Amino acid sequence: MNTVSTASLTSKLVLLIVSTTTTLRVQTTQRMLVLLLHST
Repeated sequence: MNTVSTASLTSKLVLLIVSTTTTLRVQTTQRMLVLLLHST
């Protein structure tokens, strides 16, 4: 029982980390695109 609960918790944690990192990447790429558009 404990192993199953820990596995689900770890999977949720991984999903959370992945989602946060992806959102940060999207934000950074958007900023870069905006800067490029403004520079030209």
